[in-house]
Amino acid sequence: MESHHRSICARLTVFVCILGALVLSLSAIAGILLVAPEADRLVTGSLELLAFAAAVAAALAAALLLKARKEITFVPLEASAFARHDPLTGLVNRRVFEADLRKVAELAKVNGDVYQVLVIDLDRLRAVNDLQGHAVGDAVLCEVAKRVRQVVRKGDTVARLAGDEFAVIARTDGPRFADESMHLAARLLQAITRPIVIAPGKTDITIGACAGIALAPNDGLDEEILLHAAYIAMHRAKDAGEGTIRFFERRMDEELYEQAQLEADLKAAVEGGTIQPYYQPLIEMREQRIWGFEILARWRHPTRGAVPPDAFIPVCERLGLTSALMASVLRQACKDVRQWLRPDGKLALNISPNQLKDASLPAQILAILREEGMPTSQLEVEITETALVGDIDAAKAIFDAFHEAGIEVSLDDFGTGYSSLYHLRELKFDKMKIDKSFVQSMQRNDESEKIVDAILGLAKSLGMRVVAEGIEDPTACEKLMQKGCEYGQGYYFGKAIAAIDAGAQLCRP
Repeated sequence: MESHHRSICARLTVFVCILGALVLSLSAIAGILLVAPEADRLVTGSLELLAFAAAVAAALAAALLLKARKEITFVPLEASAFARHDPLTGLVNRRVFEADLRKVAELAKVNGDVYQVLVIDLDRLRAVNDLQGHAVGDAVLCEVAKRVRQVVRKGDTVARLAGDEFAVIARTDGPRFADESMHLAARLLQAITRPIVIAPGKTDITIGACAGIALAPNDGLDEEILLHAAYIAMHRAKDAGEGTIRFFERRMDEELYEQAQLEADLKAAVEGGTIQPYYQPLIEMREQRIWGFEILARWRHPTRGAVPPDAFIPVCERLGLTSALMASVLRQACKDVRQWLRPDGKLALNISPNQLKDASLPAQILAILREEGMPTSQLEVEITETALVGDIDAAKAIFDAFHEAGIEVSLDDFGTGYSSLYHLRELKFDKMKIDKSFVQSMQRNDESEKIVDAILGLAKSLGMRVVAEGIEDPTACEKLMQKGCEYGQGYYFGKAIAAIDAGAQLCRP
């Protein structure tokens, strides 16, 4: 009988140990260690067994109660923390930042203190994410947050507003608040741009940053106005280049509104087809004969008047409207020249670097030519040297598609960009255009003339035709013809003109 009780007790001891492990797993706050009575003490009767089992049950109940209390007490606190803080860096989020900014604006209004609001934007973080992964990018953000906290004073607000945007609210201490604000911003950028060590043996990561500063109460007494002002200043700093710091100025707001209005008007103009093709003559110089026209986009705004191409083309590229603009202008040009372009005449169409990344570009152009009934042999596309910095294989595929369709390809502004002999060999250009900077300076600069001679010699050896751009006087025209240059373009032959004038000029005997 005694041995039977000992066997039961041994089994009970094992069972109690399992219950103890279960209790430990249920509570992250407190663990309960259960030690079974020695088997020798559980020899007779059931009362001791019942008492022991009751103790185990009580211990289990206590652990469950502790776990329940933890869930009730701590989960709301965690939810509150998540609602107030950025989960990655631990900095306060935009919601808390704006609330603090509201308080600061009120204090500035009441006691006249000056507060600085800084918005910091990081540069090259996307490249880190793309090349080394988002885990490394997250580590960089955490390190930046740590460094910003180390620079500012206790009591200043530091927030992460968005992916790569941080912000600081700090009180200034004296009358030289502008100098103090600039000093703080400079220290922050210096700290942020120090090399970041992610792991031993790994290459250090260096990012850039720029900052915009708004001051309360000088630039506003409302949190939305102050943050808006700091953002405007930050964007102006980005426009000026990495490492720049800008204070908000009233004219910045006006310029931003003007830019937004220009963008809206430009989008409407592209969609409405009100940006028109103009035509600059391309001349066969020995015979003084027009052999084609370069298509140039011209925008006449109802209130702004003529908007220069260098004012709206970059905006088009930034807004992703380049392809739509090209399609609109090309389609209208096909309609314009239908009646007056000779069968052997050419239209030259400029292609932007961004479009050269689009594999569907040849199909888009060919579809327009087919729909408008224009032969592919009457179109050539012009690519600037800067477009060749990217994917050469992708560019080659596009050029091959153009050549297969009977469309010639010209290298524009040669001598100013990044093309190499390898590019000239692999991409098989049909024509080369000498940049106007060399043409216009060759009469007074021997080096420019040597470059023109070298380009003409290179083109001849590769079997490429050459167009000299920027010819503005008969002397330059005569000198280029003496050097063997066949084709020219420039104000000497004519500016870009409307379709009706181009047709009349071409029909002139």
